[in-house]
Formats: sequence, structure tokens, C-alpha cells
Amino acid sequence: MRLGIYLRKNGITHRTFAEMLDITPNYISLIVGGKIPSRWLAKRIEAISNGDVKAKSLLTQRNKNKINKHESKKHCDTSEQQ
Repeated sequence: MRLGIYLRKNGITHRTFAEMLDITPNYISLIVGGKIPSRWLAKRIEAISNGDVKAKSLLTQRNKNKINKHESKKHCDTSEQQ
């Protein structure tokens, strides 16, 4: 399960979860947004979530909200030619 979904499903705020991990709420937001945490932190998140959020998924996640710059430029170039 993705971290953001886990937090929403369990009614846990970024601040509360960050306090459990002794990190800042901003850093939780970055991880939810796709930042890859350290291996140690990913394992702590898995432990605190009772295995609902897998360390492996955190360490291999990609931010799907960001568009690859190359793809974006390619899209713009083809749009201009039409």
C-alpha cells in the first residue's frame, strides 16, 4: 500500500506519523510525493505501519505526478508541428 493511502485510510496526519518516526512532517510529504527515503527509514515506516506500507515499495517508488522532461518536450515539439 502507498504511504499516502495508508495515512488517509487510518486517519493519521503527516505530523503524527512524522513524530512516530522522529522526522519532520515536511519530509513525510516529500515521501508521499515520491521522494525515496533511506533504507533505514523505509524499514521503520514498514514496521510502524505493521507491514501495510512495504519498504521495498518505498525504495522503488516513482513520482507519477511529475512528467518526464524529455516526454514533455517531445509532446510540445509534436504539438507545434500540427
